[in-house]
Amino acid sequence: MGVQGLDVEVSVQRPSRGVGMRHSAGRLLRLLLRDKIATIAALFLLGITGVAIFAQYVAPHDPLLQAIPDRLQPPAWVEGGSPGHILGSDQLGRDTLSRVIYASQISMFVGWVVVAITLIVGTTLGILAGLFGGWLDHAIMGTTDVLMAFPGLLMIMTVSAVMGPGLETVIIALSVRFWTSYARVTRGLVLALKEADFMVAAQVVGGTRRHVIRRHLLPNILSPLATLMPLEVGKVMLAEAGISFLGLGIQPPVSSWGLLVSEGRNFISSAWWLITFPGLALFATILSTNIVGNWLRLATDPIHRGRLGE
Repeated sequence: MGVQGLDVEVSVQRPSRGVGMRHSAGRLLRLLLRDKIATIAALFLLGITGVAIFAQYVAPHDPLLQAIPDRLQPPAWVEGGSPGHILGSDQLGRDTLSRVIYASQISMFVGWVVVAITLIVGTTLGILAGLFGGWLDHAIMGTTDVLMAFPGLLMIMTVSAVMGPGLETVIIALSVRFWTSYARVTRGLVLALKEADFMVAAQVVGGTRRHVIRRHLLPNILSPLATLMPLEVGKVMLAEAGISFLGLGIQPPVSSWGLLVSEGRNFISSAWWLITFPGLALFATILSTNIVGNWLRLATDPIHRGRLGE
């Protein structure tokens, strides 16, 4: 009878995993809708991501199409502006709105690709350091300490200067700099969890190390890492804009928001719109990622969840 009862218990618990995940997603959505600022930020990120994906359908003009007679036209609502160029045109007559829209593709792409790479690399190294300890822990953490102590922008500039500017170089340089955050966070989580009762019990009953990591460790560290991702996306995008502004990042004819600001800085007194609109797009995107990241931290922390109304 005891065995039958155990069988019933197991059969009831297994299907509940998917239901629990759906319930958790629904709870997070309800919490998000209660926070108006976080909702606006999330909607903005969804919108700018959609604009980046469908840029060729959203942009009113070819971003590379030059029209010298239309050069340096102000925005449409300013005296001398043209309805054909809502946000004005640049020194070569290219449409500013179209260039900002297409530049969002590179800025968003770099942000999410670098975060995906650093998440995988940093999490893997953090798990290895936390689980095995010893010389491996010292080697990994020593490397992270060195990289984090080195000025970030200087490191990125050095890598870009050695490899040559370009999209691939930007991704590599930023990945080298930003994996350390995930490694340190993951190591701390693993050290806190590996002596927990459920982890010890899983090993006592014969669970392999791979099974313990996949079924018990990873599910418990993914939530803190997920809250870190939006914040890291904002940092990566800001770093990319900085090195592109300095001429060591994205190169024409491809554009990012940082490169647009760099190209428009020589016209700041006569054509303010050339740096204002890409700068505003970058500012609003980074602000939104920070807001969403902070909301995720509160929403996934039982201690602070009360601030969100639950």
